[in-house]
Amino acid sequence: MLHFSKNNSIFIANGRICDDAGIGKVTCSEISIVDYLIVSPELFPFITEFQVVDFDPLISDGHCRLHVKFSTWATNDLHNNNPVEGDSKPVRWISDKKNQFVDKVENSLLLDVDELTNRIDEFDVNSISFQTNLDTFVEALNKGGFTNLS
Repeated sequence: MLHFSKNNSIFIANGRICDDAGIGKVTCSEISIVDYLIVSPELFPFITEFQVVDFDPLISDGHCRLHVKFSTWATNDLHNNNPVEGDSKPVRWISDKKNQFVDKVENSLLLDVDELTNRIDEFDVNSISFQTNLDTFVEALNKGGFTNLS
């Protein structure tokens, strides 16, 4: 990774900036740094926040999330080069709603799996149109999941 970074004039920001400066907090299984923020030298001045977030088993099997925030002059009006102070509204995770979120995701997945199972059960393998129906089903699933399976 170091050789690749040097040859391509990019840098690993972990351990160099913001809350992680001089620390280099581990990102995987509490023993190593394998998740990197890799940036060009031109991007360093735009990084306003960098943090290795504590491990959460709901997010990963062993990796910590990297929280990164960049400053930018981008606005909703592409022709307006004068940004408005305080115009951005960052979305933050609300810890109190974690269980509600997990329940919603799990219930949604269960419904989708049930619907998928029902549709598969409806296939008649002895039908002349079985292969065509199966191909159409898989194609719709690949294009956008369960919503395209009407």
